[in-house]
Amino acid sequence: MTKKEKRLAALTRFADHGQGTVRWQELVAVLEDMGFTADKSGGSHFTFINLESPGNDAISAVVKPHPQNEVKRYVAKNIVKFLRGKNYIGE
Repeated sequence: MTKKEKRLAALTRFADHGQGTVRWQELVAVLEDMGFTADKSGGSHFTFINLESPGNDAISAVVKPHPQNEVKRYVAKNIVKFLRGKNYIGE
């Protein structure tokens, strides 16, 4: 299993089952692996945009966690749901 596959597996495991934790940098790395770039939209809010996708897919209003660096489970769930819905990842 590659590093990319391990990061994605950790994200989906956390989103689906609440197992483990996902740090902000790991979430950013997973999305970058899929062609998304982070755009800081103000304060700690980010939009992730994939300019290579047919519709310029975007995940908006993702809040960088602070002071802890761990992503909330509901954020992971929403991102995984989006990625599955757009066929970036399988079920």
